[in-house]
Amino acid sequence: MIIAIDGPAGSGKSTIAKIIAERLQYKYINSGSMYRAVAREVLKRGLDLSNEENVARVAESLKIDFVHDIEGQRVLVNDEDVTQELKSETVGAGAAIVASQVRVREILTAQQRELGRRGQVVMEGRDIG
Repeated sequence: MIIAIDGPAGSGKSTIAKIIAERLQYKYINSGSMYRAVAREVLKRGLDLSNEENVARVAESLKIDFVHDIEGQRVLVNDEDVTQELKSETVGAGAAIVASQVRVREILTAQQRELGRRGQVVMEGRDIG
């Protein structure tokens, strides 16, 4: 089963999604973290966030996964825990740029669908439905 929670910023979707995932013992997937992961990697490589072709190549190269541990939700990019790095203001600003790029959205939507195929997930984010 896949549970999708969609809505605008500040609507409480993250809070509800985390509670539901915890109670059902499902994997929690935050689509916004995926855009942050792409932005982080683009910045790390010193590339231009507004160059959609380069950003799309980066997005295609990443394996993004979500794991739950005693500290809560962790985001892994190519098996590296990048959870804390995704919280920076610079990465957040970069995520807004890459999230507006059509090709990047297509790539990450395909990755979200793949994560959903595994089942037992709660996915949240804008446009996740």
